[in-house]
Amino acid sequence: RDQLVAMRATLKKQLGEAFEAIVITSLKDLIAGLDARIKALESQIAEVIRQAEDTARDYTLMVSVPGVSKVGALSLLALLPELGQRSPKAIAALVGLAPFD
Repeated sequence: RDQLVAMRATLKKQLGEAFEAIVITSLKDLIAGLDARIKALESQIAEVIRQAEDTARDYTLMVSVPGVSKVGALSLLALLPELGQRSPKAIAALVGLAPFD
């Protein structure tokens, strides 16, 4: 998902700089295709989360916290599976937020 979003951002930047009609049309088509792929992938991710009871519980808890978005919760679940299994200090160190090497 992150790669698709990055690709879409690059295409949007190119679209802002394009001036030829054929290039603008092509870029808009590519962006629309990526939008569709991102949406489909998000649906697949949501289904996987629903199927895993513990993950679904963790996701629901995360998005209930003000300021935590759906995408943020998904990223935390995917990139930091240690959440809830290690101490807050260990998690801070793991993600590089602790004030030591």
